[in-house]
Amino acid sequence: MDYNLAKQLKEAGFPQRGTGFNSDWFIETDEGKYYVPTLSELIEACGDEFRNLTKDNEIWSTNFIQGSEYDYGETEGKTPEEAVAKLYIKLNKKI
Repeated sequence: MDYNLAKQLKEAGFPQRGTGFNSDWFIETDEGKYYVPTLSELIEACGDEFRNLTKDNEIWSTNFIQGSEYDYGETEGKTPEEAVAKLYIKLNKKI
């Protein structure tokens, strides 16, 4: 996971502590310190809206339902972590 995605997760409210890698997995920059969660932490944080994670060629995709069965969408990434992180951000975007 890159710095920008880790920063977006923090800004969307993702907890900055967890199991991660050695439970102290962070990206540190001059701007701050950003937690890099595991795939299972990301999926759990998305809650009941998360539906599935698939891979087609080199692209990972998540499907989700938000609100009703007619309110659905998809996020994509180069890794499963990136796709699910983007889902978390989309579900928790601050207006």
